[in-house]
Amino acid sequence: RVRLEADLERSRRDIDDFMENANVPLHRVDAAGIIVWANRAELEFLGYSREEYVGQPIARFHADQAVIADILSRLGQGQCLAGYPASLVARDGSHRRVSIHSSVYTEEGVFRSTRCLSFAVGETGAGDDRFAESEAECATLRARVAALEARLGPAPSPAGRLAEGAPT
Repeated sequence: RVRLEADLERSRRDIDDFMENANVPLHRVDAAGIIVWANRAELEFLGYSREEYVGQPIARFHADQAVIADILSRLGQGQCLAGYPASLVARDGSHRRVSIHSSVYTEEGVFRSTRCLSFAVGETGAGDDRFAESEAECATLRARVAALEARLGPAPSPAGRLAEGAPT
């Protein structure tokens, strides 16, 4: 059992590392529209520090308020977004055109956070290839964690990890 718990913790660390260091901008937004987590690539892409970005309303970083209102409305209704065009405001005031891919993480039917990937518009097939590779690697890691949890039982407090904004 101790070995299985160590394997489970290692898998969780692998997932956390993957999410934080993926070369694709990723972020999570809560039901109130507040950014609860962003990875390094997201922060670098827009030029913000973690302190300037996380904890802020996502609408603050969208150039078109009607677009972000529509995005949040659709996600609030449980829709998945694939290739939704938007324009984000970087720290230097420039606009970054992106294609947004997002869905909602729920627990027992309650909206907990979005799972959002942004790709710069103008990237050709390379962006799609990176997305597919990242998605496949993440699915493999999640399958490993699920198999270990099936053998050990559920983790002590996954909701607490999500509430703190930790990538899982």
